[in-house]
Amino acid sequence: MTAPAARIPHRFPQSKARGDAGEADIIAWYGGEPAPPGSAHDLTLPFRCTPLALPTPTMRGGDVRVELKTDSYDPRDYPCAFLERHTQRPDGTKIPGGPWRAARDGLDVFMYYYPTRGLVLWMWDLDALCGRLELALARVPRPAWRRVGVLNVGGYRALGRLVPRTELAALAAPHYHEEYIRVEEVGT
Repeated sequence: MTAPAARIPHRFPQSKARGDAGEADIIAWYGGEPAPPGSAHDLTLPFRCTPLALPTPTMRGGDVRVELKTDSYDPRDYPCAFLERHTQRPDGTKIPGGPWRAARDGLDVFMYYYPTRGLVLWMWDLDALCGRLELALARVPRPAWRRVGVLNVGGYRALGRLVPRTELAALAAPHYHEEYIRVEEVGT
């Protein structure tokens, strides 16, 4: 699988603006609030808006702490999700990214959002998901899971894999839910 031909090279300010707009969409649709600056998560949503299978024992004060990834692709044209495995610092050290970072930080949900169609992917039980992803990555070959590196501001690099959403859903099951929000109602 390859990226659509008309992709614009990654530009951090545009990527940040897209992420901020995605957070605003999700908050407008589900309620909740952005996380305070310096928090490990992106936003907090009220538990009542989450998929029913989300376990309540991990929730803090009735709220759900979310790591959100907003993607610019149209999910009908491109069937993969970019899962950032690491952020590589300019000195070469790596820190967890994507669902691995959310699991490390004890967050409740890793959410993937495609604003072009209003598609929202919910994933929880993140320790188990990351374990299954690691097992899948260890299997040879994984040709559909193409490695990707994205250069960010200040020499940081996002390193990850393009994972077909069907495989991601199977690995995350039963802790996976897809739904469409009506983006025209939240201003996207």
